[in-house]
Amino acid sequence: MIRIYPDIETKIKCNSCQKEFYPSSFHLTGMHVLCSGICPNCQLDELYKEMPASAGLFYPAMVSASGKRADDMAFSNWFISGLLKAYQTRSDEKVNIERKINNDRQQQDLLILNTIDHTYGHSLLNLFNASHYKKKQGYHLLLLVQRELLWLVPEGVDEIWVVDIPFSKGGIWFNFLGNEVNNKIRCYSRAWLCRSFPQAAEADFNIEEFSRVRPFPLEDWDNRLIKPTITFIWRTDRFWKRALPRWIDNRYSRAFAPRLVRKLRIKIQFRWILEFAKELQKKAPHVDFAVAGMDTRKNKLPDWIKDYRYPKHNDDSAKEQCQRFAESHLIIGCNGSSLVLPSCHAGAVMNIVPSDGWMVSVGSFHFRFTSLADTFFRYSLIPPESSIERIVKVAVQILRDRSMVQIVSGKPWNDHDTDIASHEWADFRKRIFENTRFFNEEEGMISR
Repeated sequence: MIRIYPDIETKIKCNSCQKEFYPSSFHLTGMHVLCSGICPNCQLDELYKEMPASAGLFYPAMVSASGKRADDMAFSNWFISGLLKAYQTRSDEKVNIERKINNDRQQQDLLILNTIDHTYGHSLLNLFNASHYKKKQGYHLLLLVQRELLWLVPEGVDEIWVVDIPFSKGGIWFNFLGNEVNNKIRCYSRAWLCRSFPQAAEADFNIEEFSRVRPFPLEDWDNRLIKPTITFIWRTDRFWKRALPRWIDNRYSRAFAPRLVRKLRIKIQFRWILEFAKELQKKAPHVDFAVAGMDTRKNKLPDWIKDYRYPKHNDDSAKEQCQRFAESHLIIGCNGSSLVLPSCHAGAVMNIVPSDGWMVSVGSFHFRFTSLADTFFRYSLIPPESSIERIVKVAVQILRDRSMVQIVSGKPWNDHDTDIASHEWADFRKRIFENTRFFNEEEGMISR
């Protein structure tokens, strides 16, 4: 936690004289949360510095009152350039805030968890920090959340501000919001900002606390292979590899015929998914296959493929999708925010990583950790050059062979102190072999 009232404990380093000083003001403007002050030594421009929370932990960017960068980081990125743009285009637009007070017990200390962001996945990952902070005694926990995520707020949060800022505007600097937050702060003797992490530790939260949906029961993996269940996460805005040649899809064609290029991209990607589903069905005849994501149902799916696509957010359909994720042995998708909730609920994830996204790929999903080997087996990063045939083969082996990994690398099978009978190893191995009857695929098997 970071103290923000009555004094701010984060220091600002003057970019002119290099001396540190304590700031005098706090600004929660949306995604960007800052402190500001004037160097008492130089008495120059007021300096605004990102607070060390969420992405600000990595990027303590600083901007001067003149609108120029004033930090000593030797690079720029989406977050830093976003701060500059936000400061230079500060908005006095009124923001609608719906206040929900669940606990009006008076406390002297206010604790603020801000989850506002311009990206759905970032907001969601920030929200998972609520599990840690709501357990703190003696604080009034105030959570700022965008409306699309309200349904995921767990029990035990004292006060919720539902802020009507769409994700497309999450990076804007809203003066109105900053003033409302500061008015709230002054009602308390002390106030603190949650040092939320961009990705909360897996052990720090239970997804069922947020979605109210129990995740896939890993202990029932084999029992459910009579109907292997896979859900493909469909995104119309992201493809695992180039769908069109550059002479068709380039900056000129996208400028003059954006709708046509996008339509062609989607048509080809959709065809790939159908081809994948058909190949998968050949290898796993009893597969329960579904497509989920944000999209219309204009592109029709065959009757045997279940459809969980919706054109816009709705709390009921979002929960329905989570229930489908929790039924899924395996989730397959293309890197990004759309994999966060599926990975929290499903048994395994295949992330098809675009060529420019490998560095951030693991941060796209959460791991349900078991043994090291089993966890490594259940979460796969797939290169975008992979063929449909190759992706199908990997998917089948994850489904079919997961228990082989367990028997050689997980408890109780590799525990010297286990009290299970000696015949249990062989019995379990026999049951694993019986799983092969659900698949028309022998590649990768060590027994036939």
